Amino acid sequence: MLGARGPGQTQVWYKAVVDAGWSVPGWPVEFGGTQWSAVQHYIWQSRCMAANAPATRTFATEHVGPLLFEYAAQGLLSKYLPGIRDLTQGWCFGWKEAQWPDLSQHMATTLVHADTGEYLLNGEKRAVLGVVAARWMLVGCALNAEVGKMLARGQSTDQSNGLDEEEYGLCIVDLTAQGVDVRPSSASQSQFGAVVFTNVVLDQADILPISGQAFIQRIAQQSASSAPQGEVAVEVAGNMGAAIQVTAPALQRQLTDIQGY
Repeated sequence: MLGARGPGQTQVWYKAVVDAGWSVPGWPVEFGGTQWSAVQHYIWQSRCMAANAPATRTFATEHVGPLLFEYAAQGLLSKYLPGIRDLTQGWCFGWKEAQWPDLSQHMATTLVHADTGEYLLNGEKRAVLGVVAARWMLVGCALNAEVGKMLARGQSTDQSNGLDEEEYGLCIVDLTAQGVDVRPSSASQSQFGAVVFTNVVLDQADILPISGQAFIQRIAQQSASSAPQGEVAVEVAGNMGAAIQVTAPALQRQLTDIQGY
């Protein structure tokens, strides 16, 4: 279909790939991977690119899935992995803060352990790619001292993944949950939008024990080894099925600014 494909054709392609068992070839076999060799991966990606097929290597399949394998509890794996593997549930990444880069007016997205015992997320994310089509968001958030210490207990002694109360953490948010306000861009056919969190209640299991810095470094390393110029493969199927990509260096710059603040 080349550049003329629409969402309908994209879904037909996704179903065919899933039915063949090839949607997440790089995942462990127990989660739906293929055990392909490097040559087989290259052949598959080359054929898909030559045919201009919709990308199956997305933010969710390339980064969220592997993150969950390593850090999530078993209950989260059964909750999130099937939708990622079947390419039926979109994910987006909430990283850019509401007032960034004007850090003098910065309003960090914060996660606190309230007196009620609940974990509450508040704040706003801007310029979120693919938010309109997403069901789940991986959110970067500032942790209060109690949450940071809670997550740090029992974690690996590997300091690259360790957390403390001053870290920027990660959590998973259901974009249909109470207190989540998704605001698409007013621009025609824009794939970007903002999300406002107002006392969104999270389960402890949805707060991942890895720092935002470690995750961005992980994205940069994975992308540098698998794509030209460190590109992160992110496809958002618009009316024309156009692919939109973001780069790991851009995410790293945002992290640096947040840490500087």
